[in-house]
Amino acid sequence: MAHCTLTGFFHDRAETIGWYAEHLAAALREHTATRPTHPIQVTETQFTNDFHGLLLDSPWVKQLSADFATRAAASATRSDTIRLKGWLHLSLAYGFAPEQHERLVALAQELIDPYAPTDWELRLYERQHDMNWTLHAAWAL
Repeated sequence: MAHCTLTGFFHDRAETIGWYAEHLAAALREHTATRPTHPIQVTETQFTNDFHGLLLDSPWVKQLSADFATRAAASATRSDTIRLKGWLHLSLAYGFAPEQHERLVALAQELIDPYAPTDWELRLYERQHDMNWTLHAAWAL
């Protein structure tokens, strides 16, 4: 799934997920008034031997993420800090075999218009122990 990660993984008890969702929703509500018409800009397409994706620019999303991290700092049960991601990018493919590189580039160039109008969502996921993902909340940006 194409995605843009705003924070690094952090660990807390399962019963705190709703608490994090509330703080993320509160940060989003606070920043809605300053949301630009186009909150995220695609700056370029990047195809390297180990990463394919769209490079993004969004001071607004970075501020929203920082606000969430500040709000969430109050958790007494989280075992690590919330690390903000500075390099915003929409991952299309990574960790692929070297022989797949050229075909994946061709496929992406054929199917993806990086400057097409886009609707963005902010989502809160939990990674399970079996490496599956659970979506707990989603908001339109």
